[in-house]
Amino acid sequence: MEKYKPKFCVGQLIHHKKFDYHGVVLGIDE
Repeated sequence: MEKYKPKFCVGQLIHHKKFDYHGVVLGIDE
């Protein structure tokens, strides 16, 4: 999952909490 942007690094941590990537993007995008 290195092809994702740097901001996705935080998304990976949240993903462990069973969060959807779409939800992660929205949370970081805001």
